[in-house]
Amino acid sequence: MKPLRTRFHEHKHSAAQRGIAFLLTFEEWLKIWEDSGHLAQRGNRKGCYQMARYGDKGPYAVGNVRIISLHENVIEACAGNSWNAGRKHSPEIRVKMSQAAIGRPATKGTKGFKHSAESKLKMRNAKKGKKLSAETREKMRQYHTGRKRPKSTCEKISAAKRARDKARMDLHA
Repeated sequence: MKPLRTRFHEHKHSAAQRGIAFLLTFEEWLKIWEDSGHLAQRGNRKGCYQMARYGDKGPYAVGNVRIISLHENVIEACAGNSWNAGRKHSPEIRVKMSQAAIGRPATKGTKGFKHSAESKLKMRNAKKGKKLSAETREKMRQYHTGRKRPKSTCEKISAAKRARDKARMDLHA
């Protein structure tokens, strides 16, 4: 575990990167954590506690901070976002957004992705009239019958096993 002074400096540096004034000394910072009784649970994972500013406004300073759970801090941060408060897209924009999302790689890569009826029809029509190569038909047959190796590979494996067994028998004889 990192020393507490290192944790303090990391917190101070993080606040500076976000443009937030950090007016606490190490001793003040430590006292706030110790008084809360949650110093051992400090962190950014589920069930951990964080130092939060009231209303996410002002500096990190005595009287403007408190120790709350990560869950509470996330809820407060989301509630404070006014950029999307009450905003609703018009039906026309929603249709455009839906159409723009169709076929995106990010959508295809997600679990449970299903092609739309329209895209299935396009794929089916694209395949019509095309002959499959013998190699492709063989791969499909193996896939559907559960055989994973071509017959020639199986024969090679069997011949190698027979040669190995013969060598073992000769060794013991």
